[in-house]
Amino acid sequence: MELRVAVEPMAAALAARRASDEQRIEIRRLAEVLDDLGRRELGDTPEYLDADLRFHALVLTASGNPLLAALERPVHEVLTGRTRLGMHPSTPAPGTLEQHLRVAVEIAGGDADAAEQNSREHLRGVWHEILPESP
Repeated sequence: MELRVAVEPMAAALAARRASDEQRIEIRRLAEVLDDLGRRELGDTPEYLDADLRFHALVLTASGNPLLAALERPVHEVLTGRTRLGMHPSTPAPGTLEQHLRVAVEIAGGDADAAEQNSREHLRGVWHEILPESP
């Protein structure tokens, strides 16, 4: 998880600056899919995991940084492992769905600072959900 906390906010900021129009649209669409599935208490389903994997992979790719894009596989393993180990609830933690949407909107709108900040907040929330005693 530390990898994601360190990497994804930077990728979100870069994606806000560099993503193509198609990538911006797809990031937003995937965030909306996550929101819909999560609100229907389907956060622990293969459909949710698939959309989550595609969302995070696209943010990394849209950063335009080949080193960040190369981290797609480790991020994929973290997300997949969390779901397979039953650590992803059917109803995502409060704020999770909204944070995905905010990051997507900020990337789509080109607001790098806000995309980075909300990505960082989202990942800190997930980190504390998994390890509540962490700093």
